[in-house]
Amino acid sequence: MTMIGIALLALGVGKTCSGDPAIGATCAIVGFMLAFFMTLSLTHRHDLSWDEAGVHGPSRLFGPALGLSRASIRWEEIGTVGATITSFWFVQAGDGRRVYWSYLYPGYGSFTKRLRTKRPDLTLPSELR
Repeated sequence: MTMIGIALLALGVGKTCSGDPAIGATCAIVGFMLAFFMTLSLTHRHDLSWDEAGVHGPSRLFGPALGLSRASIRWEEIGTVGATITSFWFVQAGDGRRVYWSYLYPGYGSFTKRLRTKRPDLTLPSELR
């Protein structure tokens, strides 16, 4: 997705330089936004981790992607497991803190198993079962 964003950005610059500024600007803006949002996912900032104490990971959404802030939630604090309209899953504490992850995270299956082990009382979204 990052490469598609970069390609759209390049196409937009090319169209702008060749005399089609409206299409060029549109392609460049969409390409920049796509590349920006997806490049953040290539960093370790969006990694999900867990240990005996709880789960740690991204805690905010920024547009269609994950934001930069992180949170930790102890296993016993998790009150809800849900999904967003943009296909991110989350665990939520009673005070509203959330930790997000997606199927693109390579360890999501392992985390889901751990979540079921630590909190068998929680109802998981159908796509996580």
